[in-house]
Parts: sequence; structure tokens; C-alpha cells
Amino acid sequence: HDDLIVPWDVEEIDGGCKVYMRVHYKILAPDGKLSPSAFVNHPKDGPDAGMSTNWGKHSTASQCQNEARQEPFKYAVAELNVEEIRKLPQQTVIHSPLPLNRAHTDVGGDKSEKVRVQYYCIAKVAVALSAEGWVLKKAHEESKL
Repeated sequence: HDDLIVPWDVEEIDGGCKVYMRVHYKILAPDGKLSPSAFVNHPKDGPDAGMSTNWGKHSTASQCQNEARQEPFKYAVAELNVEEIRKLPQQTVIHSPLPLNRAHTDVGGDKSEKVRVQYYCIAKVAVALSAEGWVLKKAHEESKL
């Protein structure tokens, strides 16, 4: 899809807005809650480093979950307030629409261990892991024993 023209304008994101981020079941804490390890950049460094999120103006938490590359039931969805993100050291929130996702937003800045813990403190679960996802999560946790 990289060769598609982006039909959406880049918009300024107000601090009162929310962004949503998918969190794979393997990254969730054993009890299904968020963990600091969920808040990392992909790619980890370089000019394109950032967390991929969806802006609440153009997406819901459920839509964010359903846009996953794998089966949506494998994901929970975290909700973050833009103003709270921007209070964290060197973190940016920039609307970066994709051809098939108007809501796409990059959350840039280094995600040190300290910053990941701060993200953990401000994040909420917007969509919990489904029953089907819990089956996978339980099997994953048992395989680590």
C-alpha cells in the first residue's frame, strides 16, 4: 500500500484528544493488563521511529483493533490522552495518515525504560482482550514456565 496516494490532509491534534494503540496478547502482563513493554517504537530508532496509533477523531478503539494485520482477537487496545503524552520527555504526537487509515498517528520520541513506565501510568485499556484472546494468552504464559 506504500505506493498509494494519501487522500487525507495532515491535521493538528489537540491536546484533549485520545489516541488508540493495539497491544498484542504476548506483550500484555500475565493478568491481561498493560505493561511498560507495550510502549516501544517500531522501528526502534531512525527517522521513522515511533509508536503507531490511531487518532480518536477518525477512529474508535474497536476500529483500531479491527485494523490489525493479524486476527483482531489477538489484541487489546490502549487509550492515551494526547496532552498527557506531550508532557512526557521528548514525546511528540503527529497525525500521519496512511492511504487506508486516515486516523494513523505517530507517537515519536525515545522510549527509554523510564518513559515506558510513564506511558504505563497514563494508559488505560479501551478494549480488553477477548475470551478467544485469553485462550492464547493462557497458553503463551504456560509455555514460558
